[in-house]
Amino acid sequence: MMRLFKVNGVDMYKCESCGTLFEFDHRSKIAVCVSCRPVITPQMKLVNKFRELNAEYIEELAQARIDKSLFSNQKRRARLANVIDSYTAEQWEFCKRYFNYRCAYCGKYGKLTQDHVKPLSKGGNNTVDNIVPACRSCNCAKHDNELTFWYRNRPFYSPERESKIIEYLTLVASSD
Repeated sequence: MMRLFKVNGVDMYKCESCGTLFEFDHRSKIAVCVSCRPVITPQMKLVNKFRELNAEYIEELAQARIDKSLFSNQKRRARLANVIDSYTAEQWEFCKRYFNYRCAYCGKYGKLTQDHVKPLSKGGNNTVDNIVPACRSCNCAKHDNELTFWYRNRPFYSPERESKIIEYLTLVASSD
């Protein structure tokens, strides 16, 4: 598919099937004119059917890709901060499972990020005894504050969750 020219700021393309000019639909990414779309539609139906039948699997793959990306980013940040970096993907999975796949601070379900109890910027390490799962909201709000000072001033503060965090950090520190 080649853009041929612009008409009143609109890109005009040549249909790959019949050669007529049309305005490319960027949302659907279909590179054929309206009259040729029924030819493409059966293929699209198969693709949509596959996505529908495998939605859970596709979501798992996407989440695994996100987790890998987040994990790699934390490793890079630790390397740049020149701190100890011994955290593994298995330890991160154990950590999330320990907190029932919830944010250690507010208790919400959702996408979790690795929060450094003692921030890397303040000399904390990228190790199992310095990371807890946090939702993006809590992780961003905590920024580079120390755990106890920041957490006790939050409206969702829970002594039970704080003791669970401390219990977890003690457990993993003793297993090293």
